[in-house]
Amino acid sequence: MIIHDYLEIDEQSKVYKCASCKQIYCRLDSNYKEYCALQEGTCQELAGPSFTNIRAGTYIDNGLIFRIYYCPKCGGMVTTEVALKGDPIFSEMEIRL
Repeated sequence: MIIHDYLEIDEQSKVYKCASCKQIYCRLDSNYKEYCALQEGTCQELAGPSFTNIRAGTYIDNGLIFRIYYCPKCGGMVTTEVALKGDPIFSEMEIRL
């Protein structure tokens, strides 16, 4: 079952896996993002050119960080999130088969 372009579920094994290289991340009762490679920085550093000329605190709170999650095998970007510095990794979904 395809969740999105970068993530799928093996319904028989009940695991999350990379939609590109088929690397298994974890069982469905876990947070797949905890098994991805993580890059973390400020929105200005990582969110792209639209943020590079914005001074922190002007439109973006100083305490926000940008997280990019990658497949640890093929390096494909799986998902992103914005969080407060110190926040745990957010669980994006709960799937029950």
